[in-house]
Amino acid sequence: MNNNTPLHRQVHPNWVVAGGVSSQAFMPTRKDQGLLSTYNGDMISPLDSFEHYTTTLGL
Repeated sequence: MNNNTPLHRQVHPNWVVAGGVSSQAFMPTRKDQGLLSTYNGDMISPLDSFEHYTTTLGL
């Protein structure tokens, strides 16, 4: 991973406000254990990260 690595963050539709992503999407939740959960874009595509989050994890 380097400074140019894209990070994919899954955002619940409730966190989209007026066509933009709310800052709430970038605050760790309890299930994140204090860390912001992201996918490493050098290792997984946006579509694959979405499918993992929704299908594999069921979130």
